[in-house]
Amino acid sequence: MAEDLIPELRTLERHGIRSTVAPGQYHPESHQAVLRIARRTRGAICRGHDPIPGKGLPAGIEIVAGYGLKRTGRPDTLVSRIQEWLDSDLSDNLLASLDRDEYREKHGVLVFDDLEPERTATYEYPGSYLPRLALDLPNPVDVVWAIIGRVILRYSKMAGWQRFDRIEPD
Repeated sequence: MAEDLIPELRTLERHGIRSTVAPGQYHPESHQAVLRIARRTRGAICRGHDPIPGKGLPAGIEIVAGYGLKRTGRPDTLVSRIQEWLDSDLSDNLLASLDRDEYREKHGVLVFDDLEPERTATYEYPGSYLPRLALDLPNPVDVVWAIIGRVILRYSKMAGWQRFDRIEPD
């Protein structure tokens, strides 16, 4: 299958497309490539990723044949996801980069893509989508920002959760 996909994946790469899920505006050539990939993989998601030297992972392509999303509409679901990430080794780079004496206040920023199930809920419930659960911030993090599309959530031990909505230009 890999050999069949290489020409199509090269086409997507040429057009700056790294995922067959929500890739944005298609050029006709890349649109045809996505359709051929979908046929060959029976609808699998294909995503390219950069190398992660600290983990020993070279650049590559993921092919995901099955997936699911669970949207609860509860803001604290997002808190659980953030806490899980902070507690995992995936946050090692963030923690190492903030562990410097010259920084007075240390902010971590997490950006959620279109695959975040709670993204829709942040838009549907603008007045009430604000988490209540506290994060257990690891040292040296003082503040965590979560950017979910046009919604920005900020957490600190002193202020708790705050919500800011970006205004999209016309």
